[in-house]
Amino acid sequence: MVHFRSKSDILHWLEKHCPRKAIVRSLNNAELLGGFDLIPPTTRPGWIVRVTSIFNEKRKWIVAVIPRKDIPTCEIRILKYVPWENWLGCKIGMPPIILGDSPGFYCILYGLLKEKSR
Repeated sequence: MVHFRSKSDILHWLEKHCPRKAIVRSLNNAELLGGFDLIPPTTRPGWIVRVTSIFNEKRKWIVAVIPRKDIPTCEIRILKYVPWENWLGCKIGMPPIILGDSPGFYCILYGLLKEKSR
């Protein structure tokens, strides 16, 4: 199983394993949305990263990194939307890899998106 400790670990892993070169080129424009308790269409937890193209800021990819338990790697999925209803949320003591980027402001924003999606 792959173990991530930070956003940098996730981005480094994506750089090596993502088959879409446009996404790999744009990883410097990535926002970690945090941990999600399940990422459809799977029933497994993982992390979601929003990547903005370096050539066209209107072009964005929602990239899910989902660990596999049966084999020591992760699955990459390009999603059409962020499943905010499954976001793990801001709880005291959670590591930044679960909270996502800039937990202060984004914690409030992501929390509102989670509530709205219910």
